[in-house]
Amino acid sequence: MNILRYILLTIIFFLLIILYFFNTNMGHEDLKNFIENSLAKKTDNKIEVISLNLDHYPNLTIKLKINNELKVTLRGELDNEDISMNYHLTGEHFTLNRVSLNDKIDIYGTLVGSFDDLKVTGAGEAFDGKVEYSFTNLPNIIKNMDLKMREVNSSKLLQFLEQKEFVQGGVDVNAHFSKFSKYEKQGVTTLYMAKALVPLFQQKLPFELNAKIIFSTIKDKFNATLTSKLGEITIKNGVYDISKKIFDSLYHIHISDLAHFKKLLHHQYKGSLNTTGDIHYESDNEELKIKGVTSKLGGELTYIYYNRDIDLKFKNLSLKKLLDQLNTPLLFQSKINGTVNYSAKEDLVVINTQLKNTRFVPSKLTQTIQNRLKTNLLKGSYEQSYFSGGFKGDTLSAILTLDNGINYIKLSKIKLNLRNNRLNANFKIKMNGTEIEGKIYGTLENPQIKIETKFFTLPNKQLDSWIKRNYLN
Repeated sequence: MNILRYILLTIIFFLLIILYFFNTNMGHEDLKNFIENSLAKKTDNKIEVISLNLDHYPNLTIKLKINNELKVTLRGELDNEDISMNYHLTGEHFTLNRVSLNDKIDIYGTLVGSFDDLKVTGAGEAFDGKVEYSFTNLPNIIKNMDLKMREVNSSKLLQFLEQKEFVQGGVDVNAHFSKFSKYEKQGVTTLYMAKALVPLFQQKLPFELNAKIIFSTIKDKFNATLTSKLGEITIKNGVYDISKKIFDSLYHIHISDLAHFKKLLHHQYKGSLNTTGDIHYESDNEELKIKGVTSKLGGELTYIYYNRDIDLKFKNLSLKKLLDQLNTPLLFQSKINGTVNYSAKEDLVVINTQLKNTRFVPSKLTQTIQNRLKTNLLKGSYEQSYFSGGFKGDTLSAILTLDNGINYIKLSKIKLNLRNNRLNANFKIKMNGTEIEGKIYGTLENPQIKIETKFFTLPNKQLDSWIKRNYLN
């Protein structure tokens, strides 16, 4: 809409200047110079009058150039009260208000009416697509505006509007405004993209976009749906408070496979995702808050994103389903209750959880421990358990206690590098009345165990034979 506003302003102001100077009988060269200087100051663009033919007034032919690129030709009748003119805008590339586009523009249109009630129409090519519009220009406001764009280049359109290129592809725009001005907008705009692309995604995965915006003087309303073979994102009941500059909406996200979002999420997640929540954004201070909940992981996961920090809360969440989605090896399964907090400023994740119904699952690590301790870790569960830790970069530092009131396994000073799965930890285990300490090192795929010769429950007489029987043979 900016291009129409600036071009229309240029044309109308230009015609007013012509009438004024024509009636005062000033020379054409002085008239050209005055027009160029006045329009340049008024529109903040360089204006050059190429030709001006007033010989057959009220029939005029006027040609001008904007910023050495965009050409405007007007032909028709012009007097003090009535205008009936055709215009042609053309250029291989153009700059308006310091925004440049290497883009062809070719639009024909008409101006009919008076300066206080001017009907404007136009149709042609812009932004690599087709453009058609009509509106009535009144003092300080535009009324009954219809705008159609077909398969225009969204990247070029966003560049011209000085917005970030968050989407790529051809877009169709249909808009009708009963009123349109800097301070008042009343109308409806719909957007459609058959094959839109998001540059942040790892692969070229097109999706279909349908959006509708209802503009009003106080609050604008917004709904949108993005659909692809990966899933669907729905924004509904969106409201933008114009005076407060605050946006609120509900959302629903269904993603069939998170693996496609590795570049965006900086981690190789896998599996599907279903979540709902609400969005709150305050544009003055760029404050963004996203709340959501999902039951996809067996229990309930609620989350809050606030100015790049994230707080998660678990309720009876399945550890197995969570680690499967995080694409992380599973050592034991459990129901999780607790919190995870991420600080963007410190790049730190802090975890505090209580574990219920915890059971070991077959793995290289559990098999190694079983072979060394001659005990079955897969038997029984641990109800008095917890896990606390923190991520810094690729490293997890943590402590883990699994306890059922009789036996326990305690891991302390855990250091796990998620990039190469290298592990270091101290452990203390009590199994079947035997308590033993040691260290775990190596990798999750090939763990090594070092046992300290310190036992608390075996009598001294039995120590030598127990070590020889279990560890030296």
